[in-house]
Amino acid sequence: MKGKIVPEVASTTPDVRTDTTPARRPAPLSEAERLRVAENRRLVLTHMPELVAQISNLVKAGLIDGWRNVKSVQLLKKDLP
Repeated sequence: MKGKIVPEVASTTPDVRTDTTPARRPAPLSEAERLRVAENRRLVLTHMPELVAQISNLVKAGLIDGWRNVKSVQLLKKDLP
């Protein structure tokens, strides 16, 4: 065997939540946040329904808490010059 033995280095990447890891509970939403989440969800469901599966996958992977992490939805006009 060539080379030297290198000690194992601890990973710097965070562990992805597994089925055995309890899900943390996000803080309750304020009324303004609840309205923002509802509006963003409505816009995505109406204009970009294909993103719902992506958001669901991010939640399952533990990367986001849900619709509260969708910070902004912007619709662009199709007839821009």
